[in-house]
Amino acid sequence: MKTKHWLVLLLAALAVIPSAMLVDAQTAPVRDSKSVGQGVVNNAPALLTGAHVLIVYADGGAYPTTLRNNLLALDPAATVDAFDAMAATPTTAALQAYNVVVVYSNNVFFDPVTLGNNLVTYMNGGGVVLAFNFSWYGGLTSIQGTWLSGGYSPFNNPGTTNYSNGSLGTYTVGHPLMQGVASLNAYHRETLTLASGATQVAAWNDGTPLIAFKGRAVGVSAYVGNASASW
Repeated sequence: MKTKHWLVLLLAALAVIPSAMLVDAQTAPVRDSKSVGQGVVNNAPALLTGAHVLIVYADGGAYPTTLRNNLLALDPAATVDAFDAMAATPTTAALQAYNVVVVYSNNVFFDPVTLGNNLVTYMNGGGVVLAFNFSWYGGLTSIQGTWLSGGYSPFNNPGTTNYSNGSLGTYTVGHPLMQGVASLNAYHRETLTLASGATQVAAWNDGTPLIAFKGRAVGVSAYVGNASASW
């Protein structure tokens, strides 16, 4: 399995962003990643010392080893825990112990409605949620509840699968989510549309949305789990 450092860098960038900096940057200049080269990461940010990150996953029992290990490699003082959301649902109180909650799926959630409700309560209390594929696959594989019905998701649900190699296309220069990131690649992608009120920060080279945010929720169209050797 190839280690995708860009996924780790996105988490690191998000972890150091004050919530007030998740602002609308649609008027900022946009550039093409080709101008800075492929496979380049500049001035990679580090996690806040002692940051608390929870990975909530539904991935057929595949533990998020690669993602967790690389986060800890960035900051050995960080706490990076994992919760198998195929087996149970984290409570709001459990989520509130973390600065950032990362959610992804490749299988069904135990209770996608309660999960979505709890994530929204967590965000309303000041937390940040970073959701990856396949959180918009549809059915029980998607985060549901108030996450969808209350308009918190950055992307509309469901999207369609887009299994093809993608690289970073245009993006908003200077946005905190793109700190130190000059090249991104993924295979297990989705073709997604922006939810009302969401802001796109980056697109894939085929023009489909890559990164978007809405309030305290950030969406990324890429799979980050350990169930596939292709990511």
